[in-house]
This record gives sequence, C-alpha cells and structure tokens, in this order.
Amino acid sequence: MERENWKRTIDALAAKWDISAAVTVWSGDEVLHDAVYGYADRAAKRPLREDQRYCFSITSELLLGLGALLLMEEGRLRPGDRLDRYLPEYRHAGRITVQNLFRRESGIPECISAQLIPKIAERGLDEHARIAGERACKAVPPSFEQALSWIGDKPLEYAPGTDCDYTDAEPLFMLRLLERAAGRPLFELLEERVFRPLGMTHTTAGAQPDCMPSARDAEQVLVPLPVPPDDYALTTTHADLCRLLGALQERAIVSERTWRQTLRYNRHGQGMGFEDVNGLVCTELEHPYGYQATLLFDRKAGGLRYAVTTNEAMLSRMAGGQWTSFRPELRTELQAAFTRPTAPKLVRYSAKNAMEAMAIELAPGQERFVSDARACIGWAYANRRSHRTYVLMDEGQVIGLLVLAIVPKEKRFEIADVLIDRRYQGRGYGKIMIGMGLEILKRYGAEELMLYCARDNIAAMRLYESVGFVPEALYSEVQRMRCRL
Repeated sequence: MERENWKRTIDALAAKWDISAAVTVWSGDEVLHDAVYGYADRAAKRPLREDQRYCFSITSELLLGLGALLLMEEGRLRPGDRLDRYLPEYRHAGRITVQNLFRRESGIPECISAQLIPKIAERGLDEHARIAGERACKAVPPSFEQALSWIGDKPLEYAPGTDCDYTDAEPLFMLRLLERAAGRPLFELLEERVFRPLGMTHTTAGAQPDCMPSARDAEQVLVPLPVPPDDYALTTTHADLCRLLGALQERAIVSERTWRQTLRYNRHGQGMGFEDVNGLVCTELEHPYGYQATLLFDRKAGGLRYAVTTNEAMLSRMAGGQWTSFRPELRTELQAAFTRPTAPKLVRYSAKNAMEAMAIELAPGQERFVSDARACIGWAYANRRSHRTYVLMDEGQVIGLLVLAIVPKEKRFEIADVLIDRRYQGRGYGKIMIGMGLEILKRYGAEELMLYCARDNIAAMRLYESVGFVPEALYSEVQRMRCRL
C-alpha cells in the first residue's frame, strides 16, 4: 500500500473513532504514516501537537517489563525464582515465581479495588465525580507495605500458573521486587540503561504533561480530569516512545537469549511485560487518568511496527459480538496489508480463536454468494454431528474459515463453507485452505467431491478449478463441479 493510501485509511479510522492521538507506522526503516489527530485540550479546542508531553505510571506494563529484562540480562533476576527471595514478608511468596507474577498469573488478590474503590462508591457521588475519585486512588496507589497489610493474610485467588487474571496488587509487587533486586528506584535503572542510551531526552521522572487527560463513563462520554499527581509518574513524548519501539524490535536493549525468555507466553498470550496480540508483540504504558501508549511490532527485525499515543481514553463500541475501537481496527488493517502466506495452518475452531473467526469480514458483494462467518459457525454448530469447523491461521493471525461435512459411515463428504477475510484475499490463501481441507477429507475416506457454485461467482469457480474441481453441469443459476481425490 502506498503512503497516500495509508494516509487515507488511517485518517478515515481516526475520524470514525474521533481520536486524540499520535500515530506512527513503519515497515523496516520506512515511515509509512506519521500524524497527530484530535486535541491536547478538547474543551479549549487546542489541537494535539507532535511534541506533546504525556504522563504515564511507572507501574505500566512496558516499564515493569523493561526492568525485568535488564535485571535478567545482568543475572540479578531469574524467571523461575520464587518471590520469597525478594519479598519474603509475603505469606504466599514461596508458591509464586517471578514469571508467574510478571505474566499476571500469580493469584495475588485485588488491593485497591477491594479496599479503596468501594469506599468511594459509598459516598453517593455523581458518576463523573466517582470516576475522578476512583482514578485518583489508582494514580497514587498504596505502598507495597500498605497493600501487604490488606492482602497478606488472604488466600490466593487460584494456584499460581493455573489462570491469568490481572489484579491491581500485582504491579505493586513487581515494582517492589524490581527495586529490591536493582538496589535503586526503577526510573533510575531505566534512565541509565534505556532512556539515556537511546536519546530519549524528553523522558523525565514525575508528571509534567502539557495535554489534558480524559477518562470515559459508562456511556462512553469523555470525563475531563486534572493534571495527574507526581507520584508514580513519568513524562515522555511520542517521539521518545518511537525510539524505544525501534530499539525493542531491533533487540538493541538486551540479548536475544533474554528476549526469548521474556516472550515465553502463557496460554493466554501473556509474557513478562509483553503480550501476543494476533501474532504481534504488544506492550503498553498507561495512566489511570486516560493517557495510554500502545507499541506493537513484528518479532522479526525490520518488520511492521507502530505506536499509538493518546491523552484521552478511546471510544469503544460493541460490534459483531465483541468490543472494538480504533486500535484493534488499525491493527487489523495494518497486519492484513503486510501478511503473505508464511506458515499457514488449519486448526479446529475453538474458544482460543472464536472471537477473531466470528469477526472475519466478507468483501463487498460476497454476501450474494456466502453467509457471513457468524452464520456459518452457527449453522455448523447446529449440525455439529456432521459438520466440522476449521480456522486458517498464519503466524497468529486468523485468515479464513472452512466448514466441512464429514460423515464417513454414509460416505458423505462436502465443502460446506469457504471464507477468506476480505483483507487477506488475492494472496493465495483460499487455494491453500481448500487444499488442506481436501487432505482432511481424504484421510476420512473421501474419494470424490461435488459442489454447486453460483455461476456468476467467477472468482470462486476459478479457485475451485485451481485445486482440481472440474465443471460438470451448468444450470440457470449454479455451476456443478466435481473433484476426484
């Protein structure tokens, strides 16, 4: 896609979601898109600038993950260490590993949400005042010692490593663990080892933002908030975060060995400060008042990477059975444009891929010939004794959907539905997926297949011909085709 096309696509998404954010996209060293949208102060109609300063919490996922990376590189922290080596005062520390804690699978109970937030809710404030009060509690969280006094005697929510459920106590434990292992504040470690070497000259301790933050209420209305308190905060710019993103992708901060340890995801896609998001590595900085930066990159050096930095909590809506917003829509468009068949595989439809599979989109006009993904999945489920649903994946991305009818006792074998997401069409995925489906049918004993294709669906007929189907009989509206396996 040419830069002008990228501009049209991203500008349209920014307008659709009414964002206030800086957005930069690269392919290798080439900048494909770099723009700012919206407001530094929406009430004053003051537009966002490229050099705007944003505020984030020191307990953000990315900063805690970077601290762990650096200490692992120095041998002062190991993923398999038990927490009692660093936090012996915690009753359950001997049951939890460093990896459990940083992958958010520790089982440590809630802290702020259990102790402070209910007290604010009891005050009978209007919704916006309540949101401001709750965000203030999270912006200046309790100390580790205070958190420990609240939850120290409580049982774990679950056995460490058996679930993945974020709690607001875990970042406090991570921060104290890192600072004990490093022997100094986390910001000092990051400033010496990351910020200064990378030339991140606008990244400083404390809260000195020059754009106003906003949260959102239950109706998705923006709730303006004041300048954040200085505690637990750092200030940076989008440009500085872009430098950091490039260094992460190019492995310029730690060795490949340490990096591989960090990206050992659990079954929920969570690593130590980094997550797997549809095949991309994702990490975030955030602040309870609404500032957020999302950095995503391909694990391969030189591949796609992009950053979105905002001062306003982004609008989100329910669409197709799942919540979506500017960021997931941007990711979907970017990944689709860069994806070519690399390591495609056909897997069974499951809870792991269900939401992405149901979100597969038809190209304009295809609704004349095929049902949408949700209808195909629903019909296959209703006929689950005979129909099996498969999802085509490539490097963590959902590409297409294939429904096969398999009844060996009746020698009934059919290709019931074939869908390739509109963003991945024209790249050979349809042929690959049907070819894999034919191999499955052959294993169950199929010797030949027959199907009917709308006679004006020329693209589909060519696709079936490419995998061995031969036109056999032509009717007023459909073409009958046969394939001998």
